[in-house]
Amino acid sequence: MTVSKLTYMLNGEVYKEYDMEYCAPITPEPAPEKDGYEFSGWNEIPDVMPDHDIVVTGTFTDVTAIEHVTRDSEKNDVYFIDGRRISQPRRGLNIVRAADGRTVKVVKQ
Repeated sequence: MTVSKLTYMLNGEVYKEYDMEYCAPITPEPAPEKDGYEFSGWNEIPDVMPDHDIVVTGTFTDVTAIEHVTRDSEKNDVYFIDGRRISQPRRGLNIVRAADGRTVKVVKQ
């Protein structure tokens, strides 16, 4: 039976590696999480392992577009990392509680 390597790369570094048999089903890794960053998703992953090594890639990007989350400041509550409610996002980590109940950690640079 042919064994090949399935490698997950995250921002150019090895995230996880598996030795997989040819035609074994591939279950994609869950999306990793990192405070202040958004995961792009994994590139195309085949349903079954081919007879050669494959590399699956994904990236984290900084969450700096706080404006799209807090456009309507009357409907969102914005908190600084120390827990104080603030009227506008500040540089650094902010916590935004939207009118629909979602809570999002965002970084403003």
